Amino acid sequence: MAASGAAYNRALSDIVRSCLVAATSGLEQNTNISFVKCFAPRKAADVFIERISDMTRNLASWDRIARFVLGAALVLATLTGAIGIWGWVGVILLATAGMNFCPLYRIVGFKTCTDC
Repeated sequence: MAASGAAYNRALSDIVRSCLVAATSGLEQNTNISFVKCFAPRKAADVFIERISDMTRNLASWDRIARFVLGAALVLATLTGAIGIWGWVGVILLATAGMNFCPLYRIVGFKTCTDC
């Protein structure tokens, strides 16, 4: 829940910053700027979806391998009864390794790959 709040705040500050840049460039060019477009109310869910909708690669090879190994170990340990139900979190790690994309990394603007 805290990550979505942080993503919303970051997206909102990006919107405000872009509106201020548009306003200052408009003042320099003596044009009228409509702030209604910039400051129209937006739902937090819209901003959140906008941030994660671009599913471009953001995992390095070493990150994918680590996620796969840890995810597989957690799932196997859960299936054998060695750990509790929380071990099913490994499915998320396996899925993100398979997609080569981590939604949490996208929300906070983090990448482990250098060529993406």
